[in-house]
Amino acid sequence: MKCRQEVESFDVVVIGAGPGGTTVASYLIRAGLTVLLLEKQSFPRFHVGESLTGVAAEIIADFNLTDTVNSYDFPVKGGVKVIGKGAKNEFFVPVMRSTWQVRRAEFDRILLTHAKSQGVTYRQGHVKSVLKTGERVTGLTYGILEETDEGTRHVVTKTVHCQVVVDASGQSTVLSKLGVAGPRKKSDQFNNDVAVFAHYQGVERDPGTMGDNTFIFYSHIHHWSWFIPITSDKVSVGCVLPKNRLVQCGSPEETMNWGLENINPELKRRMHGHTPMGKVHVISNYSYEVRPFAGEGWICIGDSHQFIDPILSFGVSMAMSDARAASEAILQSLASGSFQAPFLKYCRRSETGQRTAHEIISYFWKYPTFFGYQMRGKLRQDIIRLLSGDIFQPEQFEAIKLIRQGLSSANDQVKAATDTSLGAMATSIPVAIS
Repeated sequence: MKCRQEVESFDVVVIGAGPGGTTVASYLIRAGLTVLLLEKQSFPRFHVGESLTGVAAEIIADFNLTDTVNSYDFPVKGGVKVIGKGAKNEFFVPVMRSTWQVRRAEFDRILLTHAKSQGVTYRQGHVKSVLKTGERVTGLTYGILEETDEGTRHVVTKTVHCQVVVDASGQSTVLSKLGVAGPRKKSDQFNNDVAVFAHYQGVERDPGTMGDNTFIFYSHIHHWSWFIPITSDKVSVGCVLPKNRLVQCGSPEETMNWGLENINPELKRRMHGHTPMGKVHVISNYSYEVRPFAGEGWICIGDSHQFIDPILSFGVSMAMSDARAASEAILQSLASGSFQAPFLKYCRRSETGQRTAHEIISYFWKYPTFFGYQMRGKLRQDIIRLLSGDIFQPEQFEAIKLIRQGLSSANDQVKAATDTSLGAMATSIPVAIS
């Protein structure tokens, strides 16, 4: 096996070809930039994060992909049913805009195919290092494996020069690991959780279209399960539990079995007679943040700079929304010749959305019964809009005022974490630009 080097140039290099990466690449190529999209994994790939919000559906429509997505026969998501402790209460949150429960291997391929069709250059390769001129990121090196017609394989290290590097690598947090973005730090009350998940057949769903909705089953904080239909007969099920439960059970499979038996009696009933489809996957240390997450010539989107508790399915939609906002910031910065104002605006927006999501999730876990009550009261429309992903201008919602009042009145860990987050926002913005 031989090794050789090549040098190339693009306006923007995007790391990661998940929904965030393909979205930002598609917006930038539409604007006339040259874009290289790098992905280390082979597609199709297994991935959770199957439940979309209306924000994702809006971006899909902007790419004229609604008919394409519909052709895959993904279940149409009408909302989320939350089933409380002991299955003694429940409430339903409808979506504001029709959206889908997707099989990620197929959904990610739809977005990647679209990006490539628009002119994005795609390569499977892994990032090795970042190039800098002073404090500004000016490119990177990456390795790919190429094979000649004779069957000889070559490890090719390519150097690519660019104006901006976008980290859309998700939980790989590539720019953080390379020391460009800030260190990956565990978040507050969710940092000791572990998620175990798999696909199942032979489970009980609600009749008709209600059977295509997301179900959330919970017992108490750090003990809950998602139940997301992804085909007419297959459901994605995950259990989120404290890490020590995984240690006690001894394996992901036994941890999953414990969760299905003990989190909620209604979950246990619905899963009776289930058939597992493939292995049980596990993610630990999944709640974290990276600060700063933008700087001279680089920017992070989606999970590459923060991930909270996935209970309200903000993940994919947050990544795609970040991607759209980041593309606008990149275009503005290249037009003006300065990253300062556009990247600062992007960081403020993203931080506001993440903070709002964190407050909603914290409030849900602090007052789950009252949260359900609000879904039947005068704040119902506010809650529906917030859970649909409208979280970047929260001050317009009366529900957010109530949520913040409820959290600030609680003298516990949630209050301390929220106050710290708010204080950090008031004194500094997580962007490394001087």
